[in-house]
Amino acid sequence: MDDRNDYLDNSRPLDVWQRSDHPKALAAAKKVARFIQEQLESTSSNGKRAAPKEEQQSERSGRESPIVRLPSSRGGGRKKFDNHLLRVLWDLAISQFDSEGNLLPRNCIPWIAIQLSDEASLRNDSRYNKCHWKPSQLRAVTDVLHLLGLIHKSPYKYVREGGFEDGMSFSTRILGTNLLWDMLYSVTPCMIEHDPDEELVVLVEKINKKRKLLEYDDNLHPEIPSIRENLAEINSLLSDLSISLPLTLDLQAEINEERLRKGKRPCDFNIPPGTRMHYARIFQDSFTTCGRFYGPWFQNIPAEARPYLKLEHKPTTIKTAGHGIDYENWGTSEIDFSSLHPVLLYAQAGINIATDPYTIPGYETPHERNALKLVFQLLINCKSLNSAKKAARRNKKLGQKYAYLIEPLIDFHAPIKDRFFQDGQTGKELQLIDSNIAEQVLLNFGRKGFPCLTIHDSFITWDCLESMLTMEMDQALWTLYPNFKPEMTLYKVKRSDGSTGTKEGIFTYSGEDDFDC
Repeated sequence: MDDRNDYLDNSRPLDVWQRSDHPKALAAAKKVARFIQEQLESTSSNGKRAAPKEEQQSERSGRESPIVRLPSSRGGGRKKFDNHLLRVLWDLAISQFDSEGNLLPRNCIPWIAIQLSDEASLRNDSRYNKCHWKPSQLRAVTDVLHLLGLIHKSPYKYVREGGFEDGMSFSTRILGTNLLWDMLYSVTPCMIEHDPDEELVVLVEKINKKRKLLEYDDNLHPEIPSIRENLAEINSLLSDLSISLPLTLDLQAEINEERLRKGKRPCDFNIPPGTRMHYARIFQDSFTTCGRFYGPWFQNIPAEARPYLKLEHKPTTIKTAGHGIDYENWGTSEIDFSSLHPVLLYAQAGINIATDPYTIPGYETPHERNALKLVFQLLINCKSLNSAKKAARRNKKLGQKYAYLIEPLIDFHAPIKDRFFQDGQTGKELQLIDSNIAEQVLLNFGRKGFPCLTIHDSFITWDCLESMLTMEMDQALWTLYPNFKPEMTLYKVKRSDGSTGTKEGIFTYSGEDDFDC
């Protein structure tokens, strides 16, 4: 474990929203706490302290190391420390397992990124901080764990090969040591549960490309109770599923070959994608923009691997009884709306677009079509033509080579060009539409007893349910936005058998132009 230097490539953020009342988990945590107490008492009694291996050399050179003591119980200091210690221990314990609950090889356990700066601190009365989390307490906990050899800590400044400047700062990573794993050996994922105090309806604003959490009052937003209630039901449906990614070595090789053909980096499938199994909805600036579903581990896997996800209902929550479905023999399909955002913009203008919005005369090669998809996103998310050109040049997938496509694409989409360059407002409004569609599809499909996952505007289910899912997607679009009925809704399908295809929807546009998102 001492040679683990993969803290950049194999890491995930600390999840403080874990809790446990399981007797075995609590006994393991008490064992760690007792070890800490005994070690600090013995070292403080003789005026010395145990030092991590990397510090022993400096101590031998004569430099003094401060004595570390546990906080006093006076003023609630020890209670705060214990609260932070438990939440760190639960996440470290979970990090040993993959999404199926199997122990990972110790050289594959992910590092956990932690925010130690006081800039990350939130007020105790913040809706996002009901566990009263403080970076100062986290520093105290990790200092003690590191001091006693229970965790490794990565450096927080380093040079990353391939483009980052010398001295660029990154968040510290921590990783359990064998000593800690031995103390937590009895803790399994089924003993740890999600803390219901986590705020999953999130409002943010972007300042200099950084997200800042915004407080809000539920009473001032009549839509919040419905959003919260639906999200709780969707997460309950998700918790009934067992989701895995069983990839053979041959499939891993095929996926990486496909990624290389697309100009993407190959994946290291030894790196676990995580275990988080609940969605949050993230809105930006107000509850009338964005709102997409984020969070579960399967959203972090490569797009090329998603069709190979295996979906099963947990044995205690079989909801497909009576449907005659043997889900163990079914593969999965990922289905998404084809060209949803441009089609929606044309519908808002009262126009049925009859051609592929990403194919324009004179620019019809596969590479140019892929580039035009990215360029279209720049048109609806950038502030001006110049900022779009600059963004294209900075984009590794576009660059100077394809920046010339911006103006021809604007000319091609003249009927909706008034929606371009609105400083991201158009893109955020479209995200609200696709997130509301996702909400309805997840609810309607789940209530029928069938599994369904979302990755923004695409959905994953058993391949035997493709037609049913496309009908639900059409129905959600029609129900939420009744004036939008395109002559044909086209869906793209990717299946676990490696095949791809398209499916057609069923509705036609009503001809009215009062589409309101």
